Amino acid sequence: MNKPGFMKKHLLLAVILLSTNWLASAQNFRLQHFDTKNGLPSNTIRTIVSDSRGSIWIGTDAGLCRFDGREFKVFTKKDGISGNKIWAITEDKHRVLWIGTYDNGISTYDGKHFKPFHLNDTISKHIRCVGYLPSSDCVGFGTESGVITITNGKTEYHDPYYKNKDENRLLVISVQSTDNSLIFHTYYGVPSFEFCPDSKTFSIVRGFERL
Repeated sequence: MNKPGFMKKHLLLAVILLSTNWLASAQNFRLQHFDTKNGLPSNTIRTIVSDSRGSIWIGTDAGLCRFDGREFKVFTKKDGISGNKIWAITEDKHRVLWIGTYDNGISTYDGKHFKPFHLNDTISKHIRCVGYLPSSDCVGFGTESGVITITNGKTEYHDPYYKNKDENRLLVISVQSTDNSLIFHTYYGVPSFEFCPDSKTFSIVRGFERL
């Protein structure tokens, strides 16, 4: 269920297409607007990310879009993605795309194939946001009620409020990357949390200072 403060981003999606190389030149450009009338599967855009291969990936509530500067290609569950509500996308240093869905967990894309990423049932599969820490090869997903971190292929689940029903669950709204950690910002006035892959610590932070 969507929470207050997360209003849908109804699309006026503006993609700058540059005259010679649409990702490199900054001198001559034209502005185009895209919606469901010319290629997008939904006017609700959740995230936009560019990858190392020169494509732009757009997460919508009706599938994942790849834009190559000319046209859109839409991918859905039938292509191997675990869900169609794409809320989070990042690329790691191995050029693997990590895709977080709000309706059914995580998928990966290696440039050829989509593959669902196995998660157990100890934490929410409603993915809201993602961050990546190249130095530790750590992907961190913020969910509706907790954090999922994947470091060098090892998956860990973090939810300090899981056993306390009187506490608000850990609803993450954004992920911030620092030099050696990921900081997960939360809703409900709950403090932010910092995950350090090297020390394997998950600690509370307020005002970006550890308590």
